[in-house]
Order: sequence, then C-alpha cells, then structure tokens
Amino acid sequence: MANHPTNHIDRISIRNFQKHKRLVISPSPQVTTIVGPSDVGKSAIIRALRWVAFNRPGGTDFIHHGERTVSVSISTGHGVVCRKRSAKANIYKVSTDGEVVLRAIGSDVPNEVQRVLNLSDTNFQRQHDREFWLSETAGEVSRQLNQIVNLGIIDSTLANMASSIRTAKSTLAVVDSRIADAKEARRGLKWVRKANASLLALGVMEREITNAEGTARVLASLCKDASTCQDDSTYATGANVAANSTVVAGTNWREIASRASTLASLIGNAARASAVRNTPIPDLREAESAASSLKRIGSERESLGALVSEARNIGDVLCQLQQKQKTTESRLRSLMGNTCRLCGQTIPS
Repeated sequence: MANHPTNHIDRISIRNFQKHKRLVISPSPQVTTIVGPSDVGKSAIIRALRWVAFNRPGGTDFIHHGERTVSVSISTGHGVVCRKRSAKANIYKVSTDGEVVLRAIGSDVPNEVQRVLNLSDTNFQRQHDREFWLSETAGEVSRQLNQIVNLGIIDSTLANMASSIRTAKSTLAVVDSRIADAKEARRGLKWVRKANASLLALGVMEREITNAEGTARVLASLCKDASTCQDDSTYATGANVAANSTVVAGTNWREIASRASTLASLIGNAARASAVRNTPIPDLREAESAASSLKRIGSERESLGALVSEARNIGDVLCQLQQKQKTTESRLRSLMGNTCRLCGQTIPS
C-alpha cells in the first residue's frame, strides 16, 4: 500500500471486520509490510481500508460472526475518518476542526471523507494484482503518476491560463475598437463646447429679459398711474376754473348783498319816516322790486355758498392728486433716471 507523502496514515483501528474482532495498526512513515500465514486476515485489512475509502463492498456480510456492528477508523495528518455499519446504522464520522456525522450516504463517498483520506485505486496493490507499474503501459503509468502528485492541476491551470489569455486578447481588441470609436465620436463633438458657451450666453440673456420684463411691468404700472393722474389733473384744472368763476360770482354777490342791505336800511328808514309824518304812502313799487331782488340775491347767495363748498372740496382733491403725481414722478425717476428707456428722451423735472 502506498500513500501520498503529505497525508501519511498514522493509525488504523478495526472492530468486527471479517476475521478481526479488534485490531490496531500504526503504520511506519516509510514502508509497512504485513506478513502472516494464509487465512489470518492480511487481505481483510486492505478490504477494511477500501471499505472506508471507497464505500465498498456494500451490505453487512463482512461483519464478524456473532457481532451486530462493524467500525473502521483511519487517522491521517488531515483528520480522522470513522466508518460504522449495522443493520440499522450506516454512517461516516469525520473529525477535523470538529466532528461531522454523515448519514444516508448510499453508495457514494462524501467529499469530506475524500478530502481527509485522499486515497484512490493507485494507492492499493492487492494480492493477485500484477507488479506495480512494471506491467503497465507508459500512458497508464503517467495517468497514475498524475493522480499521485496531482500533475493534472498544472495541465488544467495552463489550459485555463491560455483560455484567459485568449479571452483577454479578445476583450482588449474590443476595448481598443471601442476606444477608437469613442475618440472618433469625441472629434465629432467639438461643437459641444461652442454650444455650451452659447447656451450659457442664452441663459444670461434670458435672465436679462426676465429682469427687463419685470421693469417693463413696473413702468406700465407707472404709466397707467401717470395717465390716471393726468386725467385727474385735467379734471382738477376744470374744477379749479369753475372754482375761480365761483369766487368771482361770490365777490359780485357780496357787493350786491351789501347794496341790498343798504337799500333795505333806507326802506326801513323811509317807512318809519312815513309813519311819523303820517303822510300819504309813497309809491313803493321800487322798494318791492328791491325786496324781490333781495330775495333773489339771498337765493343766489345760498347757491354761491354751495359752489364755494364744492370748490373747497375740489381744491382738496387737487392737492391730493398733485401730491400723488409728485410721488409717481419720484418713483419713475428712481427706476428710469433722467432718460426714458423707451424713447431715449430726457424726462423733465
């Protein structure tokens, strides 16, 4: 039996396997030879190792006569594998960092067992086999040697490297082609910088237009207010003319009222003189005419009083409109300065 040099079998423990009721072997790190007469269980030791390593043979016929349970334990540098079988149990126990129990294994060998034992058919030389490698072909010897030293990893690694290199070259060619296309596309996008500058300029113009529109709305409001003030000023001017006419009429009314008062005093004096003298009543038609004029003047006096009151109210409105006009002109100058932005003419102060 040969073993992988890095995974030496340190101990074999057999219980109730064929002829062996209890057997413990500690193999040498170099070579271990099992010697004995026929039919003492030398081959049974090999079969016990193969039972653990390959899960063969199946069934329970190899259990020692009179016993119900069989177990074989193999200790290596990678851990311990224990195989147990009975009429009710069929398990592996693998101990590395901790113990793992594997059940319902069927006819397969669990991967955990293979990693600890690392055994194959190459590791076993049975009694009636031909001389190890001496009668094999060169190809078969090479295959078995690859299994022992795992040279297949080198072949598969080289194949994977070659495949990776081919894939990388193909990817590099695709990337180079994409880079060339990107450079060509970049050359075709030189206009983007100019377009970006134009877009920024348009943004500035848009903000200026927005500001100008705001100013225009303010100016339109001021123009509307100015037009309203102009209409109010025209109305106030007419009202002022009417008030002046009213003042003139009032002055005339005062003179007429003064004359009427003088005339009434004269009439009273005349009446009293007539009564004292007991003289015939003189012709009073002129006095009656004067009294009628006095009544008419009194009525005109009331009308003139109403006109004077209306003139005073119009004067107050005119003062308010003039003040509003001055405020509007001040706001207009603060926004536009001394020059109109619409026509370019100088705004009079």
